[in-house]
Amino acid sequence: MYCVKCGREISNDVKFCKYCGAKTRINESATNTSVEGGDDADVSSKLKNSFIEIYNNLRGMNYDVSQIMSIVFAFMSLICYLVAFVFRANWILFFACLYFGYLCLKKEQYNSILMAISISVFAGKEMLTNFILIVSKGYYNNADLVRMSIEIPLEIALIALYWLIVMDKVESQKGRDIISYIVSVVFLILIVFRICFLVNSSLVLSNLGFAFVMISHLVIFLSTEKNIINKIKNTFRGGR
Repeated sequence: MYCVKCGREISNDVKFCKYCGAKTRINESATNTSVEGGDDADVSSKLKNSFIEIYNNLRGMNYDVSQIMSIVFAFMSLICYLVAFVFRANWILFFACLYFGYLCLKKEQYNSILMAISISVFAGKEMLTNFILIVSKGYYNNADLVRMSIEIPLEIALIALYWLIVMDKVESQKGRDIISYIVSVVFLILIVFRICFLVNSSLVLSNLGFAFVMISHLVIFLSTEKNIINKIKNTFRGGR
């Protein structure tokens, strides 16, 4: 079992934690049986220990900072799409977000086929939605029309370039670096667009969820493409 205070693993038959000295579940249950409400306290203790055990299991997977960031943003987007799914039946992006969160927990890098499928689903669905709204004139206001008109070619470029890198179709390192720069910039533009136009949109949760997905993908992308980060740092340092 695990200590309810420090979370470290201890023997099942001890009454006090050997690390911090806190009472264990055995000691607590013995105390709780002598007072009214002991059963409720025991249930609370078991629940707390369950969460501690889950936390320790996740901690044992050794996520680095970028992986933690990607997981956080992935599940923030999942919350957004969950609400959107309940009220607007946006089921494609909801289940895509579940899949994306799973990939983040698995520590998938951006250049895996699974991650390429994920970004293609998100960008492709948004591109199709933008196109349909423009054709049917179903957009909310002129600001949304401007955003969607610019986003469509960006989303097409993102999917095409992303797959170009993943399938390793670029032979020279210089060409790969150029494409990686472009992909990073496209990610940033899409993120900024969704955040800046958030107030002017009728689909606040969907736009926010899409921005979180883009942020998470960008974090994974840059954490894998170390060469891009180093070159950006050198640029800001004046080429030194």
